[in-house]
Amino acid sequence: LSLSRSSLSLSIFFNCSSISLLLSSAFLCSSSLSLSLFSNCCVSSAISLSLSLFFCFRFSISLSLSLYSLFNSSISLFISSFSLISLSLISSLSSSISLSLSPNLCFRSSIS
Repeated sequence: LSLSRSSLSLSIFFNCSSISLLLSSAFLCSSSLSLSLFSNCCVSSAISLSLSLFFCFRFSISLSLSLYSLFNSSISLFISSFSLISLSLISSLSSSISLSLSPNLCFRSSIS
């Protein structure tokens, strides 16, 4: 009777040990799965961060190029306006000189 009790207690002990071993292995599997999911999330976050930095870099380059072209356009506009003003001043000055010389020429032609 005591032998059967001890064998029964041994079988219960082994059953409990195998159940706890199965539960421990299931916990380890779930822990490794959650760790791999966390590492995948970290990798995807790093990739999205690097893509965001790349697009910010491209945006800053395009913005600087736009500002450079705007600066060049303003310089060319200033040069064009300055040339136009200079040409109009020269034209008006030459017209006034020719108008001032014209009576003298008329007077000389009438004398001669």
